[in-house]
Amino acid sequence: MGDALVRFTVPNAAAAASLARRELGNHVGSYLSDGRRHDAVLALSEVVTNAVRHAGLTAGEPITVEVGPGPHGIRVSVEQPTSAMRAVATSYDPERVGGVGLALVEKVTDRWGVEPGPPGRVWFEIDDEP
Repeated sequence: MGDALVRFTVPNAAAAASLARRELGNHVGSYLSDGRRHDAVLALSEVVTNAVRHAGLTAGEPITVEVGPGPHGIRVSVEQPTSAMRAVATSYDPERVGGVGLALVEKVTDRWGVEPGPPGRVWFEIDDEP
């Protein structure tokens, strides 16, 4: 698979998750089956949305996405200039709309984790189906 499949940035803006989904979709087609590609795009959307909402970034500040080889598929890393702990330390409140992004990431990925930073990174791995 080589070193890195792709590295790109999206601005801290309302459209960040959409831009990241589109860019990822353009590059992982030959590395994952359809179902697993959908999982990767969904997980990326959740992680980027957390960075936009909770990382304390200024408008337009970059969020960097790197996609590379994983043990059996791909590894996606989302980096922000601030600590990642603010983006993952949100508590779940059943009365609030939203707040389930990381539970969703855990469900659709094979592995995920946090490198607090700064810069902070949230990463996940998606294994392709056999």
